[in-house]
Amino acid sequence: MKRIIFYLFLSTLIFGQSKDPYAILNKVKASFAKVKDYKADISVKVNMEYLKVPDMKATMYFKQPNKTKLDSKEFAMLPKQAFNFSPTAMLEKDFSAIYVKQDKIDGRTMHVVKVIPNSDSAIIILFTVWIDAEKNLVRRVESTARRGGSTQIELMYDNNFQYPLPKKILFSLDVPKLQFIQDPRNKKLDTNKKSGQKTTERGSVEIFYSNYKVNSGLSDDIFKEKKK
Repeated sequence: MKRIIFYLFLSTLIFGQSKDPYAILNKVKASFAKVKDYKADISVKVNMEYLKVPDMKATMYFKQPNKTKLDSKEFAMLPKQAFNFSPTAMLEKDFSAIYVKQDKIDGRTMHVVKVIPNSDSAIIILFTVWIDAEKNLVRRVESTARRGGSTQIELMYDNNFQYPLPKKILFSLDVPKLQFIQDPRNKKLDTNKKSGQKTTERGSVEIFYSNYKVNSGLSDDIFKEKKK
């Protein structure tokens, strides 16, 4: 962790830092703070060669600061937190930030900011965030985990929608797969070869949001866990 911060700090000294990354991130947080709560229909498409999952549908509930609920029995095998990307969740704990550069996505100017959690126990050790310079929206996030592996999130918005909530999120990630090597003569697992060797493949998950109902005053009771 300290090496990452030192490297990024050194890069800043060499190439300069023309904009305040904390001011940019605070604008993102202020924009999202307009959303007190929301309810939305979501549908999910999983694109992974070794994981055949049918398209799924659910209802998503959110209430500030961090209450979430996913109403569906189809999502048991997928992490529920993946379907509610909140910029405040990434920035709620102590972190360091460095302004990197300006970039373009779909012809729009982006601020690129690196966010480094200051906790030595953080699962994610580095976020690189692309922020729409005009609308203060997060458009892309690349994260690096402590144990290796990376995830990229692309967020797409409806230009006519007044709230900073996406119409689609695309997750691209490295997922492990298990290669089984079989003996072609008897179709049994050949234990003399490198059977069971773990490798990874790049997969993606597409999440589509529709029928948003924003700031309707959702009750806290919605988020209470039902007793089994």
